[in-house]
Amino acid sequence: MADRRGISFRDSAITFAFMTAVVAVLAVGLLVVLDPRSQAFWAVKFSDLGTSVRAVINSLPWVH
Repeated sequence: MADRRGISFRDSAITFAFMTAVVAVLAVGLLVVLDPRSQAFWAVKFSDLGTSVRAVINSLPWVH
């Protein structure tokens, strides 16, 4: 019968850190979805990001 070993400390620590990050991102995402003020704030930020990306793309020489 094969010797079954448990998960190593390194793997356990990496899994813990990853799951903590996932839970934090989901919690922040939920708060953003539920709060109209944060929705407005992030909508403006993403709009500014899109405007900046479009300006960079339009300034490239091969686009025109």
